[in-house]
Amino acid sequence: PYYIARQKVSTGERFITEELKEQEGKIFTAEEKIKEREKFLYQELINFLSPYSSVIRALASPVAEIDVLQSLAETAVKEGLVKPGITEDLEIKITEGKHPILTLIKPDSVVPNSFYCGAKKRFFVLTGPNMGGKSTFLRQNALIIIMAQIGSFVPAKEAEIGVVDKIFARIGASDNLFQGESTFMVEMQEASRILSNATAKSFVLIDEIGRGTATADGEAIAEAISEWLIKVTKCRTLFATHFHELTRLEKKHSYVANLCVEAVVKDDEIMFTHKVIEGAGGVSYGILVAKLASLPKEIILKASEILRENERKLKRLKKDKTRPLELPVFLVQQQAKTQENRNEIKKVVEKLKEININNTTPINALQILSELKELVEKK
Repeated sequence: PYYIARQKVSTGERFITEELKEQEGKIFTAEEKIKEREKFLYQELINFLSPYSSVIRALASPVAEIDVLQSLAETAVKEGLVKPGITEDLEIKITEGKHPILTLIKPDSVVPNSFYCGAKKRFFVLTGPNMGGKSTFLRQNALIIIMAQIGSFVPAKEAEIGVVDKIFARIGASDNLFQGESTFMVEMQEASRILSNATAKSFVLIDEIGRGTATADGEAIAEAISEWLIKVTKCRTLFATHFHELTRLEKKHSYVANLCVEAVVKDDEIMFTHKVIEGAGGVSYGILVAKLASLPKEIILKASEILRENERKLKRLKKDKTRPLELPVFLVQQQAKTQENRNEIKKVVEKLKEININNTTPINALQILSELKELVEKK
């Protein structure tokens, strides 16, 4: 028959013809034939080019260089980039610089920011709210330096770059699950590499180091790292942080300056200008940023209430700082117990001093040891 029965189903029966069967076979084997054909043509191309391999290798490098230079030149003209000056000193002057990638993605919304550092001011503490643009400012300056040193024009009104031997960046939170390393451990390993390898000619970017542990520990570590970079490494550094206490480094060291990202609060709403200005950011906008992120209203209200209560406690603590310190009951008890243990240890020591080793028999020694053991076990 012309139609061949193939399959019975609950709703009827399916049929096929010889012509359809032939087409099915072609479809099923088509992909394999394509791969075989592709492999054959590729091998033919390799065989044809093999005699010219040395010439192709010799041409690859200059062709790649021409490609890069042409791309940089085209971008410079198209995006209105400027030719940077390159010097051997430590000064970096970037006037109205822009992030090169963000400028391509959102050309009308990128806010230009200037950055100046050199022999007199080389360490900058950058504070301000989340989403204010701190990380962007760090990356922006590093990218402009890299672009200048590879021979590219840069996105700025004017730029002069003192040659940098290395750029180090400790930016972003990360962990290493496969190695069992926490975010904080990774932070410390990256910081260690910076402190071990940076020189006075280096440019260092550090963003929010120390936030992976307790606040007190994180702040102490961040300040200690800052002190090392200021006094030992003496490199040019941008240090973004939420630890506002680090802004006091400006008063301790003449090489330190404070910067902050500007934010405007109007009608209990925060607006980010993304402008970097001189000075320390003294206000925290955490709750306003949380509100901007559309956290539930109940959580925002509760957070505001907790914040107000904590501020009241802090004010009371400052007011009562001249009063004698009142230890909690458990600490008093702990101190009393420690003193009692010391007294018992003293008794054991005195007992040992009374022993005359030369006149003590083995039986007496065992008896004395038993008495000491009994005395210790009482506690």
